[in-house]
Amino acid sequence: MKKQLGAIDFDHIGIGTALKNHRLAVPLNQREYSWEEEHVSDLFHDLANAIDNSKPSYFLGTIVLTTEKDGVWEVADGQQRLATTSILLAAMRDYFHGRKDEMLVKDLDGFLYTIVRDQHDINPRLTLNVDDDDFFRKRILCAVDSQERKAVTVNCRSHERIEKAA
Repeated sequence: MKKQLGAIDFDHIGIGTALKNHRLAVPLNQREYSWEEEHVSDLFHDLANAIDNSKPSYFLGTIVLTTEKDGVWEVADGQQRLATTSILLAAMRDYFHGRKDEMLVKDLDGFLYTIVRDQHDINPRLTLNVDDDDFFRKRILCAVDSQERKAVTVNCRSHERIEKAA
């Protein structure tokens, strides 16, 4: 349900819907991926508990998006949750890839990127900051058996955190 107060809009949608239906970008100058293992574990345990208890939804917290430009929303708050959720979705996709379940692989890919057919490339659903985006694309978004993913190297602390979360 959308409410409008002056120039501010509020939408109550799930993180999956936000990722599947929109392109989101962390501003280039915003901080890099900073969640430590404990933050990632807390999120994953909370999600597992919600599933175990058959909860129909789980509140991840508020995500603030600003200024849509060229169909891409800028992430003002919530980048760590968005990135970690994308990492989880990519890990699930990789699991189903190993089980040769292409239907679920394609479905999960829809949360991670859209395909640009004429360029034979992808448009990520979530773009990270300047320091992390290339690593995130290659390590998380690329298919598990891609050459780009096999060649990716960890270059800084935020890359180590992304790798550990994955």
